[in-house]
Amino acid sequence: MSHDKLPKMVNQRKACVEIHLIEGTILKGTVEIIGRTARLSDTLNNPDKEFLVLSDNLNNHHIINKRHILKVREIENV
Repeated sequence: MSHDKLPKMVNQRKACVEIHLIEGTILKGTVEIIGRTARLSDTLNNPDKEFLVLSDNLNNHHIINKRHILKVREIENV
């Protein structure tokens, strides 16, 4: 197999984030980031994905429509 036919590497990591929603709710938890660059900004700006899944410290999973997100910031830990 030639070098140019090899699959591109996909990175995966979890980011601890604080998400501010437009109606005032603030959620803290982890978001799984998958992609070639594994950057939070790429995940948030991906037009093919309308939703983000946040896992909080009680192991609850929140499915968030990205249109309702006002601000996201990466934090040290949850």
